[in-house]
Amino acid sequence: MFGQLGELDRREVDPGAPEELAVSLQLDPGHLYAPFAHQMLGNIALGVAGRGVPDLPLAAKHYRAALERLPHLVDARINLATIAAAAPDVVTPEEGLAELDQLDGLTLTPDQGRVAGELRAQLSAAGRGTASPDSSTGTSSPAGS
Repeated sequence: MFGQLGELDRREVDPGAPEELAVSLQLDPGHLYAPFAHQMLGNIALGVAGRGVPDLPLAAKHYRAALERLPHLVDARINLATIAAAAPDVVTPEEGLAELDQLDGLTLTPDQGRVAGELRAQLSAAGRGTASPDSSTGTSSPAGS
């Protein structure tokens, strides 16, 4: 499900990074880099940095917080839609599709466009109650935002 990650997501994360990011948000929730801190914490919660089992509710919480502060974060929207495809009890297919709709008119990398298209098809099929094909969709890297 989260197998095709951007290059930044594949690198090992500094073991203290999650704590530092969380403390930065506690000290100043509205700091300049808060949206990126939330996006990185979402990526870490997905387990994309090799840090254990994915915590999808926590990842979704951080992606939503990132988007509240910086709505043009493409990767956060794609990652929320990815969670919707994998765990519709955490992010509904409707919310996932709404996130993908927000990408219309934005410049996407070829990989982001491909993944968004696959997710749109999968979530649309889920919304109609039809079985969706097993698709290995991925998340995008923070650099692609």
